[in-house]
Amino acid sequence: AARHRRLLRAAGYGKAEYVRVLKADDLRLDSMRLRDVRIQVASGGDLAWASYRGWFRTVTAGVASEAETAETLVYRREPGGWKLVRAHASVRPAGE
Repeated sequence: AARHRRLLRAAGYGKAEYVRVLKADDLRLDSMRLRDVRIQVASGGDLAWASYRGWFRTVTAGVASEAETAETLVYRREPGGWKLVRAHASVRPAGE
């Protein structure tokens, strides 16, 4: 929970601060599962989005934890390929 609060605070200050917090963290992903995956492309073909629910088991500072997420990713087609333009995740400790 403390890690998620640090990430949320960093996200409010922009990309550089967010990246700094991620690099300082010793988070290790042990396992993950995705379910209810939906991928859709807009009728014009230049915008797509994916949504899914995730379950993650991580270890930080030697302490294991589990979290569940609901996530949405939005992509835009550009000349060099698809670019991620927006991401949203709602996170809660597993079992809450």
